[in-house]
Amino acid sequence: MDFLQFSSNPISIRCSSTILYTPPLEEITIKKRYNFSLFVILKGELIYRYEQNLVHFYENDVIFLPAKSVIYSYEAISEGTTIKQIFFDFSLEGAAMGFDHPTKITGIAENTIKNTIDRIFDIRYSNSIDASIEASSLILKCMQQILFSDKVEEPHSQILPAISRIKENPDIDISIKDLAALCGISESHFRRLFVSEMGMSPLKYKNKLRVNRSCDYLINHMLPVSRVAEIMNFDTVYSFSKFFKNEMGISPLKYVKSKHSI
Repeated sequence: MDFLQFSSNPISIRCSSTILYTPPLEEITIKKRYNFSLFVILKGELIYRYEQNLVHFYENDVIFLPAKSVIYSYEAISEGTTIKQIFFDFSLEGAAMGFDHPTKITGIAENTIKNTIDRIFDIRYSNSIDASIEASSLILKCMQQILFSDKVEEPHSQILPAISRIKENPDIDISIKDLAALCGISESHFRRLFVSEMGMSPLKYKNKLRVNRSCDYLINHMLPVSRVAEIMNFDTVYSFSKFFKNEMGISPLKYVKSKHSI
């Protein structure tokens, strides 16, 4: 249903589309959103950046993307990251949205949104009026809980300079001391904040980016293992292969063969 009447304020709701999406291992910039979106991460991890903020989202997290948001970018930081997403139009006369950036939803609203996404996927191919009304009602309930809940998480921005430096050159070693200095905080505080925000140590994050970039060179650019080892600043092919297997559980050659056999 495209139009509902609630209390004395007109509410317009329309569920426009659904998608199972695998975000790329590269940064995608969104300059303007024209609709709202809710999604749950089924597998993997995502990073969102906006203004001077960075947010790390994990498997099973529920994310709200408001319409007319600030410019933001996102990327997957693990291969095979998959999200289950719905897009919709929503307006409530006289209501202030209060959100202008990607936001993690927790608390009661989190379960409501997960159930809503699952249900809308179940009825997405139905053209019946009942299905349209049900979808609109479910989205309305989600938006009520989002608008009137304080269960949202705001990001830390202090570690963004370190994230940017690691991302620019994951193949180059940089000390915790230097990363902390970039952020203007102590080493101990930097370590705690980084693990809290990113869910892993700086070294683990660097290795994840390094192996993701290696996978991209191997598959999308079809470079030989020896060349990838050189680009990623490994002294020998053996040391690269050992690193790759530690991170991926499989050698570079077997990884390439597995992808070509799909």
